[in-house]
Amino acid sequence: LAYAVENGACLPGEGSSAATPDCANLGRYYSSLLGTMASLYWAVSGGEDWGNVMEPLYVLSGSTFNVYVAVFYGFITFSIFAMLNVVTSVFVDSTMQRSQNDRDYVIQCELQGKREFLCTMERVFEELDANGDGEIGLNELEEHLNDPQMGAWFSALSLDIKQVGKLFRLMDVDRSGLIDRE
Repeated sequence: LAYAVENGACLPGEGSSAATPDCANLGRYYSSLLGTMASLYWAVSGGEDWGNVMEPLYVLSGSTFNVYVAVFYGFITFSIFAMLNVVTSVFVDSTMQRSQNDRDYVIQCELQGKREFLCTMERVFEELDANGDGEIGLNELEEHLNDPQMGAWFSALSLDIKQVGKLFRLMDVDRSGLIDRE
């Protein structure tokens, strides 16, 4: 566009219409490469109404089809869709990364909770195993049920002391009457 203006589209001379307002606007928007780039930037970014920036281009063609106007429409269309595409892809990418981070965070929290629960259960097991043989019998468990500290442990684990016998039978998978550490 700047090339067409610089090469005499509206220069004074034979048959020229340099005095028309359209030529003045053409020179205003497209007088140099930098001016053309600024005008196109204004048209895309909303700094100048793109209809105002396009209107002087009608001077450049004498035929019914104006190549410069078509190129201008193509530029505006491409720019708008390219910008929308970039903005959409940035948004989608950001959302996907957050989703992945949330999923990883939930997994980490669950694993940490499981580790903490296992550590707590090992401490409870060590306290319940009074004779240190690595196994807990129902009688050792019942002896500790009256201890307020063990009652607090069971409450912290959301276990009802009255149902500890049922829990013991569930954990005694080999029906030996003893529960080992595992």
